Amino acid sequence: MSRTNSATYDTRWRRLRNQHLSLKPLCVVCEQAGQLTVAQCVDHITPVAVASHRRLDPTNLRSLCSSHHAVITQHFKHTGINEMPI
Repeated sequence: MSRTNSATYDTRWRRLRNQHLSLKPLCVVCEQAGQLTVAQCVDHITPVAVASHRRLDPTNLRSLCSSHHAVITQHFKHTGINEMPI
């Protein structure tokens, strides 16, 4: 699903995204590595392309910095695994 798809990234999504970042402002991958990096992205743990019904599920979200979001997105596109490569 395209990032520009208005059904995916609507007002409800933007509100949930902002709420999530206010509650969890740090990148979870950086935190696991002992670094404190402000997250710019909210990522779906189970991608919308796989489970569209979880699009607005707050338990399906994680905060990521731009770098980690890009790595995870590319890894998912190439492998179907939506996690950091090992």
